[in-house]
Amino acid sequence: MNILQKSESRSALLTIMLTMVVTALLAGCDGSEQAVDSNETPANVSQLAGNEQPLGEVAEFDEFTIRANVSPTEFLPDAMAQKYGIEADSSLYLLTVVVLENQPEQLPMPVSVELSAHYESPTGQITDIDMRAIEANDRVSYVGTLDASAQRVFQFVIEAQPEGSEQPLQMNFNLELSERNAD
Repeated sequence: MNILQKSESRSALLTIMLTMVVTALLAGCDGSEQAVDSNETPANVSQLAGNEQPLGEVAEFDEFTIRANVSPTEFLPDAMAQKYGIEADSSLYLLTVVVLENQPEQLPMPVSVELSAHYESPTGQITDIDMRAIEANDRVSYVGTLDASAQRVFQFVIEAQPEGSEQPLQMNFNLELSERNAD
C-alpha cells in the first residue's frame, strides 16, 4: 500500500469513527492562528442522499481538526431530541461541532474547547448560535440549533480555543438549504 492509499484509508477510517463518536455523544450512549475557508463551494443540503444525512465540513490545523455537521432536527430520534432538549422541526437544524487533537501514531481524540459559532445572512445580519457541550464516555462535542424558516443561505464562522493552546482556531463555510428542506 503506498503513502497516498494509506492516507486515504486513514482519512476514511477517521471519518467513520468520528461519525460514530458524534452519534454516540448525541445518543447518550451508556502553531499560529490559522483559518480554513471553504466559501468557494457552498454546500447544498438537498444534494444529500436523503434528508437525514448531515452535511459535514472539516478544517485541518497542525495540531487540531474541527469537524462540523448540520442536519435537520426533524429526523432526530424522539428519545435523543427529548434528552437534549432539541425541538424536532422541519425548519430547525442542528449544528454539531467536534474538535479533535491530532496525535502522532494515534487516532485523533475529541478535546474540550471554548467554542463560539455564528452565521451571517446574505444581508449582513449576524446571528449567534447558542452552543453547549455534550459529554459522554469521556468525549465532548458541541451542539446548537439554527432556524431556517426565514433564510436559506448561511455563512458560518466557528471559533474554538482548545485548552492549553495559545492560538484560536477558526472555521468558515457556507451552507445553502433548498426550498424543499426549509419551510
